[in-house]
Amino acid sequence: MQQTPSSVSSALSMMRSGIFSARELTEAFLNRIAETDCEIKAWVLVDAERARSEADAADQKMKMQIPLGPLHGIPIGVKDVIDVADWPTAAGSTRWRNAIAREDAPCVKSLRRAGAVLLGKTVTTPFASFDPAPTLNPRFPDRSPGGSSAGAAAAVAAGHCFASLGTQTGGSILRPASYCGVAGYKPTYGNISKQGVVPLAPSLDHVGVIAQNVSNLLEIAKCLSKFSGLLFDSKFIVMIDRKLNSTFVDSDFCDYFDQIISKTKFGKFRYVDVSLPSDFFEVIKHHHVIMASEAFEWHAERWYRFPDDYPPCISRLLAEGAGFNARDLLQAQRFKRSLKKTLMKWWPTGVFLIMPCTPSSPPDRSSTGDPRCQSPWSFLGWPTIGIPCTKTIRNEPFSVQIIGLPGSDKALFELGLCLETDLQS
Repeated sequence: MQQTPSSVSSALSMMRSGIFSARELTEAFLNRIAETDCEIKAWVLVDAERARSEADAADQKMKMQIPLGPLHGIPIGVKDVIDVADWPTAAGSTRWRNAIAREDAPCVKSLRRAGAVLLGKTVTTPFASFDPAPTLNPRFPDRSPGGSSAGAAAAVAAGHCFASLGTQTGGSILRPASYCGVAGYKPTYGNISKQGVVPLAPSLDHVGVIAQNVSNLLEIAKCLSKFSGLLFDSKFIVMIDRKLNSTFVDSDFCDYFDQIISKTKFGKFRYVDVSLPSDFFEVIKHHHVIMASEAFEWHAERWYRFPDDYPPCISRLLAEGAGFNARDLLQAQRFKRSLKKTLMKWWPTGVFLIMPCTPSSPPDRSSTGDPRCQSPWSFLGWPTIGIPCTKTIRNEPFSVQIIGLPGSDKALFELGLCLETDLQS
Protein backbone atom coordinates (compact mmCIF):
# COMPACT_ATOMS: atom_id res chain seq x y z
CA MET A 1 0.00 0.00 0.00
CA GLN A 2 1.32 3.41 -0.94
CA GLN A 3 -0.86 5.28 1.56
CA THR A 4 -3.20 4.11 4.31
CA PRO A 5 -6.79 5.40 4.25
CA SER A 6 -7.56 8.27 6.61
CA SER A 7 -10.86 6.92 7.89
CA VAL A 8 -12.14 3.66 9.33
CA SER A 9 -15.17 3.71 7.04
CA SER A 10 -13.10 4.12 3.87
CA ALA A 11 -10.70 1.36 4.97
CA LEU A 12 -13.62 -0.99 5.59
CA SER A 13 -15.14 -0.16 2.21
CA MET A 14 -11.83 -0.69 0.40
CA MET A 15 -11.21 -4.03 2.11
CA ARG A 16 -14.69 -5.25 1.26
CA SER A 17 -14.15 -4.14 -2.34
CA GLY A 18 -10.93 -6.12 -2.54
CA ILE A 19 -8.69 -3.08 -3.07
CA PHE A 20 -6.44 -4.35 -0.28
CA SER A 21 -6.58 -7.01 2.42
CA ALA A 22 -6.56 -6.72 6.20
CA ARG A 23 -3.05 -8.18 6.13
CA GLU A 24 -1.87 -5.50 3.71
CA LEU A 25 -3.43 -2.77 5.84
CA THR A 26 -1.85 -4.16 8.99
CA GLU A 27 1.56 -4.42 7.30
CA ALA A 28 1.30 -0.78 6.23
CA PHE A 29 0.80 0.33 9.84
CA LEU A 30 3.50 -2.02 11.15
CA ASN A 31 5.93 -0.60 8.60
CA ARG A 32 5.07 2.93 9.67
CA ILE A 33 5.73 2.01 13.30
CA ALA A 34 9.06 0.37 12.38
CA GLU A 35 10.12 3.42 10.42
CA THR A 36 9.31 6.11 12.98
CA ASP A 37 8.72 4.77 16.48
CA CYS A 38 12.39 4.54 17.40
CA GLU A 39 12.18 8.34 17.64
CA ILE A 40 8.54 8.86 18.69
CA LYS A 41 8.42 6.10 21.34
CA ALA A 42 4.63 5.81 21.27
CA TRP A 43 4.65 2.03 21.85
CA VAL A 44 5.85 -0.01 24.79
CA LEU A 45 4.99 -3.24 22.94
CA VAL A 46 4.27 -4.07 19.29
CA ASP A 47 3.22 -7.67 18.71
CA ALA A 48 3.65 -7.84 14.95
CA GLU A 49 3.31 -11.62 14.78
CA ARG A 50 -0.01 -11.65 16.61
CA ALA A 51 -1.30 -8.67 14.59
CA ARG A 52 -0.47 -10.44 11.33
CA SER A 53 -2.22 -13.58 12.57
CA GLU A 54 -5.35 -11.60 13.47
CA ALA A 55 -5.29 -9.84 10.09
CA ASP A 56 -4.95 -13.18 8.28
CA ALA A 57 -7.92 -14.51 10.27
CA ALA A 58 -9.93 -11.45 9.21
CA ASP A 59 -9.07 -12.08 5.57
CA GLN A 60 -10.04 -15.73 5.91
CA LYS A 61 -13.45 -14.72 7.27
CA MET A 62 -13.97 -12.52 4.25
CA LYS A 63 -13.03 -15.34 1.86
CA MET A 64 -15.43 -17.69 3.62
CA GLN A 65 -18.17 -15.03 3.52
CA ILE A 66 -18.54 -15.14 7.29
CA PRO A 67 -20.38 -12.02 8.61
CA LEU A 68 -17.86 -9.28 9.31
CA GLY A 69 -17.65 -7.08 12.38
CA PRO A 70 -17.89 -3.27 12.26
CA LEU A 71 -14.12 -2.98 12.81
CA HIS A 72 -13.13 -5.84 10.51
CA GLY A 73 -9.33 -5.74 10.07
CA ILE A 74 -8.93 -2.24 11.58
CA PRO A 75 -5.56 -1.83 13.40
CA ILE A 76 -5.89 -0.31 16.89
CA GLY A 77 -3.62 0.29 19.89
CA VAL A 78 -4.32 -0.20 23.60
CA LYS A 79 -2.97 2.00 26.40
CA ASP A 80 -0.68 0.09 28.72
CA VAL A 81 -2.96 0.28 31.75
CA ILE A 82 -5.54 -1.95 30.07
CA ASP A 83 -5.26 -5.75 30.16
CA VAL A 84 -4.73 -7.65 26.92
CA ALA A 85 -4.39 -11.41 27.37
CA ASP A 86 -0.78 -12.65 27.18
CA TRP A 87 0.65 -9.12 27.03
CA PRO A 88 2.20 -7.32 30.01
CA THR A 89 0.25 -4.55 31.72
CA ALA A 90 3.10 -2.46 33.08
CA ALA A 91 1.21 0.83 33.60
CA GLY A 92 4.52 2.65 33.16
CA SER A 93 6.09 0.72 36.03
CA THR A 94 9.58 -0.73 35.85
CA ARG A 95 8.73 -3.56 38.24
CA TRP A 96 5.53 -4.52 36.41
CA ARG A 97 7.04 -4.70 32.94
CA ASN A 98 6.66 -8.50 32.88
CA ALA A 99 3.25 -8.67 34.60
CA ILE A 100 1.36 -10.72 32.00
CA ALA A 101 -2.41 -10.29 31.84
CA ARG A 102 -4.42 -13.51 31.99
CA GLU A 103 -7.41 -12.24 30.04
CA ASP A 104 -8.64 -9.32 27.98
CA ALA A 105 -10.33 -6.40 29.69
CA PRO A 106 -14.01 -6.17 28.60
CA CYS A 107 -13.26 -3.14 26.41
CA VAL A 108 -10.60 -5.17 24.60
CA LYS A 109 -13.02 -8.08 24.20
CA SER A 110 -15.44 -5.65 22.56
CA LEU A 111 -12.77 -4.61 20.05
CA ARG A 112 -12.01 -8.23 19.25
CA ARG A 113 -15.70 -9.06 18.76
CA ALA A 114 -15.93 -6.13 16.36
CA GLY A 115 -13.03 -7.57 14.33
CA ALA A 116 -10.25 -5.13 15.24
CA VAL A 117 -6.58 -6.06 14.86
CA LEU A 118 -4.64 -5.19 18.01
CA LEU A 119 -1.14 -3.92 17.21
CA GLY A 120 0.24 -3.55 20.71
CA LYS A 121 0.38 -1.43 23.86
CA THR A 122 0.84 2.35 23.75
CA VAL A 123 2.98 4.18 26.30
CA THR A 124 1.41 5.59 29.46
CA THR A 125 2.95 7.97 31.95
CA PRO A 126 3.84 6.06 35.15
CA PHE A 127 0.62 4.84 36.78
CA ALA A 128 -1.39 7.17 34.50
CA SER A 129 -0.28 10.21 36.49
CA PHE A 130 1.70 13.40 35.72
CA ASP A 131 5.32 12.28 35.25
CA PRO A 132 6.25 12.80 31.57
CA ALA A 133 6.61 9.75 29.34
CA PRO A 134 9.54 9.39 26.92
CA THR A 135 7.09 9.81 24.03
CA LEU A 136 7.64 12.53 21.42
CA ASN A 137 4.82 14.70 20.08
CA PRO A 138 4.92 13.74 16.36
CA ARG A 139 3.42 16.98 15.07
CA PHE A 140 5.08 19.39 17.50
CA PRO A 141 8.37 17.68 18.46
CA ASP A 142 9.60 20.34 20.86
CA ARG A 143 6.34 20.24 22.85
CA SER A 144 4.80 17.79 25.28
CA PRO A 145 2.50 15.07 23.89
CA GLY A 146 0.53 15.41 27.12
CA GLY A 147 -0.42 12.60 29.42
CA SER A 148 -1.24 10.20 30.66
CA SER A 149 -2.34 8.70 27.32
CA ALA A 150 0.80 10.09 25.67
CA GLY A 151 1.52 7.03 23.54
CA ALA A 152 -2.09 6.68 22.39
CA ALA A 153 -2.23 10.26 21.11
CA ALA A 154 1.23 10.13 19.57
CA ALA A 155 0.56 6.80 17.83
CA VAL A 156 -2.59 8.16 16.21
CA ALA A 157 -0.95 11.46 15.25
CA ALA A 158 2.03 9.61 13.74
CA GLY A 159 -0.20 7.42 11.57
CA HIS A 160 0.64 4.22 13.44
CA CYS A 161 -3.00 3.16 13.90
CA PHE A 162 -6.53 4.38 13.32
CA ALA A 163 -7.20 4.73 17.04
CA SER A 164 -6.06 3.73 20.50
CA LEU A 165 -7.87 3.10 23.73
CA GLY A 166 -6.94 5.57 26.45
CA THR A 167 -7.98 6.42 29.98
CA GLN A 168 -8.81 9.70 31.72
CA THR A 169 -9.01 10.60 35.40
CA GLY A 170 -8.35 14.30 35.01
CA GLY A 171 -7.51 15.21 31.42
CA SER A 172 -5.60 12.18 30.18
CA ILE A 173 -7.50 11.58 26.92
CA LEU A 174 -8.54 14.99 25.63
CA ARG A 175 -5.40 16.87 26.68
CA PRO A 176 -2.87 14.64 24.84
CA ALA A 177 -5.25 14.38 21.89
CA SER A 178 -5.37 18.18 21.69
CA TYR A 179 -1.61 18.60 22.07
CA CYS A 180 -0.99 16.09 19.27
CA GLY A 181 -3.68 17.54 16.98
CA VAL A 182 -6.12 14.60 17.02
CA ALA A 183 -9.59 13.88 18.45
CA GLY A 184 -10.56 12.38 21.81
CA TYR A 185 -13.67 10.96 23.45
CA LYS A 186 -14.36 10.49 27.16
CA PRO A 187 -17.76 8.83 27.63
CA THR A 188 -20.35 9.20 30.31
CA TYR A 189 -18.91 7.56 33.43
CA GLY A 190 -19.52 3.82 33.32
CA ASN A 191 -20.50 3.65 29.65
CA ILE A 192 -17.29 1.74 28.90
CA SER A 193 -16.24 -0.86 31.47
CA LYS A 194 -13.16 -0.12 33.63
CA GLN A 195 -12.73 -3.78 34.57
CA GLY A 196 -9.24 -4.98 33.72
CA VAL A 197 -7.81 -1.44 33.91
CA VAL A 198 -5.12 -0.37 36.41
CA PRO A 199 -6.86 2.37 38.42
CA LEU A 200 -5.64 5.78 39.44
CA ALA A 201 -8.82 7.01 41.16
CA PRO A 202 -11.64 4.52 40.54
CA SER A 203 -14.56 6.94 40.99
CA LEU A 204 -13.02 9.29 38.39
CA ASP A 205 -11.41 6.83 35.93
CA HIS A 206 -12.86 6.54 32.43
CA VAL A 207 -11.91 4.40 29.42
CA GLY A 208 -12.16 6.29 26.13
CA VAL A 209 -10.75 6.62 22.65
CA ILE A 210 -8.23 8.74 20.75
CA ALA A 211 -8.52 8.83 16.95
CA GLN A 212 -7.61 10.95 13.94
CA ASN A 213 -11.04 12.59 13.76
CA VAL A 214 -14.56 12.47 15.19
CA SER A 215 -15.76 10.07 12.49
CA ASN A 216 -13.13 7.52 13.49
CA LEU A 217 -13.89 8.08 17.18
CA LEU A 218 -17.51 7.25 16.50
CA GLU A 219 -16.72 4.02 14.64
CA ILE A 220 -14.70 2.76 17.61
CA ALA A 221 -17.01 4.12 20.31
CA LYS A 222 -20.08 2.41 18.86
CA CYS A 223 -18.37 -0.92 19.51
CA LEU A 224 -17.46 -0.04 23.10
CA SER A 225 -20.11 2.20 24.57
CA LYS A 226 -23.71 1.63 25.54
CA PHE A 227 -25.20 3.33 22.53
CA SER A 228 -25.60 2.79 18.81
CA GLY A 229 -26.67 5.14 16.08
CA LEU A 230 -27.38 8.86 16.32
CA LEU A 231 -30.79 10.15 17.28
CA PHE A 232 -30.56 13.92 17.66
CA ASP A 233 -32.30 15.59 14.72
CA SER A 234 -33.07 19.16 15.83
CA LYS A 235 -31.01 22.34 15.82
CA PHE A 236 -28.21 22.27 18.37
CA ILE A 237 -28.16 24.80 21.17
CA VAL A 238 -24.57 25.26 22.29
CA MET A 239 -23.71 27.22 25.44
CA ILE A 240 -20.64 29.43 25.89
CA ASP A 241 -19.62 30.66 29.33
CA ARG A 242 -17.16 33.55 28.92
CA LYS A 243 -16.37 33.61 32.65
CA LEU A 244 -15.55 29.89 32.56
CA ASN A 245 -13.24 30.44 29.62
CA SER A 246 -11.47 33.45 31.14
CA THR A 247 -11.07 31.63 34.47
CA PHE A 248 -9.76 28.34 33.07
CA VAL A 249 -8.06 29.44 29.84
CA ASP A 250 -5.22 31.83 28.97
CA SER A 251 -6.27 35.07 27.26
CA ASP A 252 -4.75 34.29 23.86
CA PHE A 253 -6.58 30.95 23.70
CA CYS A 254 -9.82 32.68 24.75
CA ASP A 255 -9.34 35.12 21.87
CA TYR A 256 -8.64 32.34 19.42
CA PHE A 257 -11.65 30.39 20.63
CA ASP A 258 -13.88 33.42 19.98
CA GLN A 259 -12.42 33.79 16.48
CA ILE A 260 -13.01 30.11 15.69
CA ILE A 261 -16.58 30.13 16.96
CA SER A 262 -17.42 33.27 15.01
CA LYS A 263 -16.52 31.48 11.78
CA THR A 264 -18.69 28.40 12.28
CA LYS A 265 -21.80 28.07 10.17
CA PHE A 266 -25.04 28.66 12.03
CA GLY A 267 -27.29 26.40 9.96
CA LYS A 268 -27.49 23.71 12.63
CA PHE A 269 -26.15 25.61 15.66
CA ARG A 270 -27.39 28.33 17.91
CA TYR A 271 -24.88 29.70 20.40
CA VAL A 272 -26.11 31.19 23.66
CA ASP A 273 -24.09 32.96 26.34
CA VAL A 274 -24.62 31.57 29.82
CA SER A 275 -23.14 31.69 33.31
CA LEU A 276 -22.58 28.39 35.08
CA PRO A 277 -23.63 28.23 38.74
CA SER A 278 -21.00 29.79 41.00
CA ASP A 279 -20.38 26.48 42.82
CA PHE A 280 -18.87 25.09 39.62
CA PHE A 281 -15.71 27.12 40.09
CA GLU A 282 -14.80 25.14 43.22
CA VAL A 283 -14.60 21.90 41.25
CA ILE A 284 -10.83 21.69 40.70
CA LYS A 285 -9.86 21.53 44.37
CA HIS A 286 -12.47 18.87 45.13
CA HIS A 287 -11.43 16.81 42.10
CA HIS A 288 -7.87 16.87 43.39
CA VAL A 289 -8.87 15.70 46.88
CA ILE A 290 -10.72 12.68 45.50
CA MET A 291 -8.04 11.83 42.94
CA ALA A 292 -5.18 12.04 45.45
CA SER A 293 -7.07 10.20 48.20
CA GLU A 294 -8.17 7.33 45.99
CA ALA A 295 -4.75 7.04 44.36
CA PHE A 296 -3.13 6.84 47.79
CA GLU A 297 -5.61 4.20 48.94
CA TRP A 298 -4.82 2.02 45.93
CA HIS A 299 -1.02 2.54 45.79
CA ALA A 300 -0.04 3.17 49.43
CA GLU A 301 1.28 -0.26 50.42
CA ARG A 302 3.28 -0.68 47.25
CA TRP A 303 4.54 2.92 47.29
CA TYR A 304 5.96 2.40 50.78
CA ARG A 305 7.60 -0.89 49.74
CA PHE A 306 8.95 0.20 46.36
CA PRO A 307 9.38 4.01 46.36
CA ASP A 308 11.94 3.68 43.57
CA ASP A 309 9.12 2.65 41.20
CA TYR A 310 7.26 5.93 41.75
CA PRO A 311 8.71 9.02 40.06
CA PRO A 312 8.30 12.52 41.54
CA CYS A 313 4.85 13.61 40.30
CA ILE A 314 2.97 10.45 41.26
CA SER A 315 4.86 10.41 44.58
CA ARG A 316 3.73 13.99 45.33
CA LEU A 317 0.15 13.05 44.46
CA LEU A 318 0.27 10.06 46.82
CA ALA A 319 1.83 12.17 49.57
CA GLU A 320 -0.98 14.69 49.19
CA GLY A 321 -3.50 11.86 49.33
CA ALA A 322 -1.92 10.61 52.54
CA GLY A 323 -2.33 14.10 54.00
CA PHE A 324 -6.06 14.34 53.36
CA ASN A 325 -8.28 13.04 56.15
CA ALA A 326 -11.70 11.40 56.07
CA ARG A 327 -13.39 14.78 56.54
CA ASP A 328 -11.62 16.20 53.46
CA LEU A 329 -12.72 13.28 51.31
CA LEU A 330 -16.28 13.35 52.65
CA GLN A 331 -16.52 17.07 51.91
CA ALA A 332 -15.31 16.53 48.34
CA GLN A 333 -17.77 13.69 47.80
CA ARG A 334 -20.63 15.78 49.18
CA PHE A 335 -19.66 18.64 46.89
CA LYS A 336 -19.69 16.26 43.94
CA ARG A 337 -23.21 15.08 44.70
CA SER A 338 -24.41 18.64 45.30
CA LEU A 339 -22.84 20.01 42.12
CA LYS A 340 -24.38 17.24 40.02
CA LYS A 341 -27.84 18.07 41.40
CA THR A 342 -27.33 21.80 40.85
CA LEU A 343 -26.12 21.38 37.27
CA MET A 344 -28.82 18.88 36.35
CA LYS A 345 -31.45 21.45 37.35
CA TRP A 346 -29.62 24.32 35.62
CA TRP A 347 -28.55 22.58 32.38
CA PRO A 348 -31.39 22.21 29.82
CA THR A 349 -31.93 18.81 28.21
CA GLY A 350 -30.53 18.58 24.68
CA VAL A 351 -28.17 21.53 25.19
CA PHE A 352 -24.36 21.38 25.08
CA LEU A 353 -21.40 23.42 26.28
CA ILE A 354 -18.35 24.32 24.20
CA MET A 355 -15.00 25.61 25.46
CA PRO A 356 -11.28 25.38 24.64
CA CYS A 357 -9.84 21.93 25.20
CA THR A 358 -6.68 23.15 26.93
CA PRO A 359 -5.82 26.35 28.77
CA SER A 360 -2.79 27.04 26.61
CA SER A 361 -0.38 25.64 24.05
CA PRO A 362 1.47 22.42 24.90
CA PRO A 363 4.31 23.03 27.38
CA ASP A 364 7.81 21.73 26.83
CA ARG A 365 8.49 18.03 27.28
CA SER A 366 9.27 18.34 30.99
CA SER A 367 5.53 18.55 31.74
CA THR A 368 2.34 16.75 30.69
CA GLY A 369 0.39 20.02 30.84
CA ASP A 370 -2.53 21.35 32.84
CA PRO A 371 -5.72 19.21 32.95
CA ARG A 372 -7.99 21.92 34.40
CA CYS A 373 -10.23 22.13 31.32
CA GLN A 374 -11.09 18.43 31.50
CA SER A 375 -11.00 17.78 35.25
CA PRO A 376 -14.54 19.11 35.93
CA TRP A 377 -16.06 16.71 33.42
CA SER A 378 -14.03 13.76 34.71
CA PHE A 379 -15.17 14.76 38.22
CA LEU A 380 -18.82 14.83 37.14
CA GLY A 381 -18.54 11.84 34.78
CA TRP A 382 -20.13 13.74 31.89
CA PRO A 383 -19.28 12.94 28.24
CA THR A 384 -16.84 15.10 26.30
CA ILE A 385 -15.37 15.13 22.80
CA GLY A 386 -12.24 17.04 21.81
CA ILE A 387 -12.08 18.30 18.22
CA PRO A 388 -8.84 19.62 16.69
CA CYS A 389 -9.05 22.88 14.77
CA THR A 390 -6.75 24.51 12.28
CA LYS A 391 -3.43 25.58 13.80
CA THR A 392 -3.19 28.92 15.52
CA ILE A 393 -1.24 31.79 14.03
CA ARG A 394 1.77 30.61 16.04
CA ASN A 395 1.58 27.22 14.33
CA GLU A 396 0.42 25.50 17.49
CA PRO A 397 -2.37 22.98 18.10
CA PHE A 398 -5.78 24.18 19.22
CA SER A 399 -8.86 22.10 20.00
CA VAL A 400 -12.31 22.72 21.36
CA GLN A 401 -14.22 20.36 23.60
CA ILE A 402 -17.95 19.85 23.69
CA ILE A 403 -19.71 18.62 26.80
CA GLY A 404 -23.14 17.11 27.28
CA LEU A 405 -25.36 15.86 30.06
CA PRO A 406 -24.72 12.29 31.26
CA GLY A 407 -26.07 9.80 28.74
CA SER A 408 -26.08 12.30 25.86
CA ASP A 409 -23.15 10.62 24.08
CA LYS A 410 -25.16 9.91 20.91
CA ALA A 411 -26.19 13.49 20.35
CA LEU A 412 -22.74 14.73 21.38
CA PHE A 413 -21.23 12.75 18.52
CA GLU A 414 -23.67 14.19 16.04
CA LEU A 415 -22.79 17.69 17.20
CA GLY A 416 -19.10 16.78 16.99
CA LEU A 417 -19.44 15.58 13.40
CA CYS A 418 -21.17 18.82 12.43
CA LEU A 419 -18.66 21.05 14.21
CA GLU A 420 -15.64 19.20 12.88
CA THR A 421 -16.48 20.18 9.31
CA ASP A 422 -16.45 23.87 10.23
CA LEU A 423 -13.53 23.78 12.66
CA GLN A 424 -11.14 22.14 10.22
CA SER A 425 -12.09 24.12 7.11
